[in-house]
Amino acid sequence: MLFTNYRTSRNRADSIKLFLHDVVTPAARPRVSPYGDAKQRLAEPVTPNAIERYADLLAIVAGCILAVLPHVFAYDFGGALPRTRYWTAIAVAVVAVLALPSVYARRYAQSAVCLTIPAIAILVWLLSYCQTLPISPNLLAFLSPGSAAAYQEWIPEQIRHTPETQSSGTASSSANVADSSPASVCVAMTRSAMSTPVLFACVAFLSTFVLHGRHGILTWLSVNSLAGAIFAFIAVYDSLVIGASEFATPLITPDVFQAASFGSFVNKNNAALYLNLCLACTVALIYHQTVAHEVTQPSNNFRDRTPPPNQQLFERIAAAIPDLNASTVGLLAIAVFQFVAILLSNSRGGALAATAGLILVVLLGWGNRHRYYVITAVLAATFATFWILVFLGRDESTVDNMQSIFTLQSGSQVGRIDHWRDGITTAFAYAPFGSGLGTYRYAYLPYQDSNLGTWFLNADSMPIEWMVEGGVWLPVLVLTAIGFLFVQMRKIIRLDYPSHVRSMNLAAIFAVAATCVSQCFDFGILQPPNYLLIASVVGSVVGLSTRTAWKTTQHSYGTSQSQTVPNRRFQFACVAVVAAVLGVTWCDTLQVAKRDSATDYQMRLLSIQRHEDVNPNTLPWTQQKQAASQYIAVDPSLDEMIEQGGGTPHLKQSIAETLISQQVDRAIENIETHERSPDITIDHKLMNVEARRVFFFEMRRRDAAIPIPDALLPGQSELEIRIANQLAKSAMLDCPLNPANRQIILLTEFANEPDNDRLSNELVPQLIQLWGANTDVLKKITRIAGVSPGFDVAGPHILRSIQRDPRRSKIVLPLIQDARLREEILQAIQNRNETVASDLSASTI
Repeated sequence: MLFTNYRTSRNRADSIKLFLHDVVTPAARPRVSPYGDAKQRLAEPVTPNAIERYADLLAIVAGCILAVLPHVFAYDFGGALPRTRYWTAIAVAVVAVLALPSVYARRYAQSAVCLTIPAIAILVWLLSYCQTLPISPNLLAFLSPGSAAAYQEWIPEQIRHTPETQSSGTASSSANVADSSPASVCVAMTRSAMSTPVLFACVAFLSTFVLHGRHGILTWLSVNSLAGAIFAFIAVYDSLVIGASEFATPLITPDVFQAASFGSFVNKNNAALYLNLCLACTVALIYHQTVAHEVTQPSNNFRDRTPPPNQQLFERIAAAIPDLNASTVGLLAIAVFQFVAILLSNSRGGALAATAGLILVVLLGWGNRHRYYVITAVLAATFATFWILVFLGRDESTVDNMQSIFTLQSGSQVGRIDHWRDGITTAFAYAPFGSGLGTYRYAYLPYQDSNLGTWFLNADSMPIEWMVEGGVWLPVLVLTAIGFLFVQMRKIIRLDYPSHVRSMNLAAIFAVAATCVSQCFDFGILQPPNYLLIASVVGSVVGLSTRTAWKTTQHSYGTSQSQTVPNRRFQFACVAVVAAVLGVTWCDTLQVAKRDSATDYQMRLLSIQRHEDVNPNTLPWTQQKQAASQYIAVDPSLDEMIEQGGGTPHLKQSIAETLISQQVDRAIENIETHERSPDITIDHKLMNVEARRVFFFEMRRRDAAIPIPDALLPGQSELEIRIANQLAKSAMLDCPLNPANRQIILLTEFANEPDNDRLSNELVPQLIQLWGANTDVLKKITRIAGVSPGFDVAGPHILRSIQRDPRRSKIVLPLIQDARLREEILQAIQNRNETVASDLSASTI
């Protein structure tokens, strides 16, 4: 009975030794950390029963799915499509079913602290959901002045009080903006963006209970490292092939218009973050191999040698070379190639993130104990990286790309800095509650002051984007989560945890540091492959740092007698509450993700019907391409289409654009059916709705009583044009700052009886302010406004846009027939840009 408390020892001799140490010589016991001994806290003293073994087996399967899932989605265009979120939600449910038995059958406990990250993510979801709820105008003006202005000032009075149309599908799903409006300037986009914190919370929560064992952690790290190596090899091969010939066919790199793709990612910066996260896992494995090598070969370790003082550094570096085993050398090669891929992606933020992560890992992870290992590995990796770049012929371009970070004379960072100023101005306009999660692309438009001529979908800086979309509360919650993570990671560094735990902690340090740096220049954290990887490593580290055995021996070496064991019922209650909340939010996320996936699918089919170029790889699940003779019918099927797509404003906009586009096809089909002459010439420019609008206003100047059908060609539908107009107005109520809807209304308003000239007078200035920085858009606006409401109304706004950037006058001035306005434009730009003025004077004589 004397050794009852020492049954976990290997043999009786060890038990006797522990007994003598604890009982006979208690004064010699070392000082214990207030956290307790980490190795004892990670111990599992109770032998697992059959149920627990089956639960552990299911947890292993769940861990394998968590390891593979991000890399599967990485090859689906980097997770850029809505369908990826839908499949991510389903996969998370599968992992939850496999992992939850392990949660309730486990032999250890996590403190309630382990639920901090999921709780913060749930709070983000809850506050984002509050942004979608209608609130009174006075309260909205206090919480988000920019949102109040969007619904009260940017929606014309005629549209706000337009009665419901005959088609129920064209009615707005928003509340009456005259009574109450949400803080989100686009509720549909906020509802879609709310999936990110929910899925992040679910994966972090599950990883806390799944990724804890030695084999599970090392397997997870190995899968990510290997997947990153494969992706880096294919991405580098594609970049070399594309650089050699523009007609070459890459393996996985998509051909996306106006996008800098790398690998399977549509955006190179997102790909760089993905490679950084894989590199973090590779560095963690290198650390684990270093520690394992010390344990297996202690007598040959270079730290046991004492070379002469004058040769200490070089002797120790030389001694470290033979101590690098084959596994370490192989992992170093993988890390070098992953870093080369980051450099070849031309992502400046990605390169800075990798450098920051490596520096932080070296300082916090290895420290002085392994400094000569680190020096040897860094020197070898630097030489190998430079040699590979020279071999590939990309050394000069890479050096120039990195130098542009500091010179600010070339590259996208020049326009990015100008855009950041607009973003900061926008953040103050929507403070303190924000414009709504996921709405930056529209929120900043009324406050832009730069002449970049580009429509930014993101701020290219997540801190600024979070300040705009979340006001004060979102950046505060993000900083709180980051601070909490560094506290937990530092806790593992200070205490004597096993090598696999410290390796996972190093991966988390690298991943969090690289993410914090890169997201100051990018938005890759919003892509499923990236946030799944980050959530997994974060959840695992938090779980490991808070893990405690249910039953601990009071006299085991290294434990404190005052150490308390958590209340199991309380722990189960906390886990059950968080799991229930996550389940509710997951159901909502699945429903919204399914809607978004169906809407995106329908919109891509509509774009094919409009004869627009769509990458066929983005529609792998459909082979049918609708012919030009297939039209959208204005009947109950239109309402059904809108209802299946969730009635989102973007679907309404797409249907309206298709209804406008198909008028050309209807006219051509009518001509081909009734005209038998082979000499007839078809001019598409005379058949579109814009040309018929010009014809209508020209005829109305001669005869005010001209009916609408007389302005259309045979086969074209007045009803379809009116429905397109109503859909655009309904979409404007749901998304008031979207400039595309204003353009549709201007094109189709002539089909309404009577024509509303006052509405056009309001929409033209708004459209120029929101979208006028783009010269192509400004050209089309000038063409539309010149017909109606005329240059008397549009002229001052066009002149103001040209004064901000005189180069726009080369495109706009030939379209202006008003002599007075032309003279004002030439006079306004003469002092600012003499070259442009002289060119224009010569070209317009």
